[in-house]
Amino acid sequence: MAIGRAAAAGLVLTVSAAAGAAALLRARPGAGAAAPAPLEAVSRGDLELRFREVGDVAAKVSVNVASQASGRVVSLHAREGDLVAAGQRLAVVQPGRAQSERYLPSTV
Repeated sequence: MAIGRAAAAGLVLTVSAAAGAAALLRARPGAGAAAPAPLEAVSRGDLELRFREVGDVAAKVSVNVASQASGRVVSLHAREGDLVAAGQRLAVVQPGRAQSERYLPSTV
C-alpha cells in the first residue's frame, strides 16, 4: 500500500507541474496589462527633488579650539564660516592675568 500511495502522490505532482507549465506557456507577455503610458519628448533641464525629513544631524568630526593666551579679545578679523589661511590674523587679544595669576605676589 505504501507503494500505491507514493505512486499516486507522484502522479498528482506530475499532473500539477504539467498544468502549471502549460499555463505559463499560454500566458502571453502583455496579456491583461494596462494601457501603455503616454510618450513624452526628451528635453534637457534640472532635476528637482524636494522632501521633508525629521531627524538629528551630527558631525562626523568635531574640533575644539582653545587659545594658548589669556586675555580679552580686542578685535576680530574673521567671522564664523570665513575661509582663512595659515598664519592669517584672526583676532587681537589684550594680554591679561589669568584667574590663578591674580593671587601671586607681584612687585609694584
